[in-house]
Amino acid sequence: MSADLDYEQILPRPRNLELGGLVYVLHFVDPVTGRHKRLAHAGHYVGYCGRGLDSRLAYHRARRGSRLIAAVLDAGLDFVVAFTMPGSRTVERTIKTHTHNVHRDICPLPR
Repeated sequence: MSADLDYEQILPRPRNLELGGLVYVLHFVDPVTGRHKRLAHAGHYVGYCGRGLDSRLAYHRARRGSRLIAAVLDAGLDFVVAFTMPGSRTVERTIKTHTHNVHRDICPLPR
């Protein structure tokens, strides 16, 4: 799929849509090979930031964000930003609820 994909192409339109922030998908990788790597069941993380993506990623790298991202980093894996789009917490929740295979449905990076 293309990196400029609009969420309306794959997801139902959420109610009360406010595009005040950024929805992002993190793709887990092996830092040695750069290839896609899963941690147990998870190969991606979908998140939202209202202010700035760089500060949110720094927050994740400091292990103060998602518990999943902390576990990924503790396991020796890394992550890259695979996809971003304007959105809200509602859009983030819609993706998490309606997208059962993030890699197939949203992530433009190869497996």
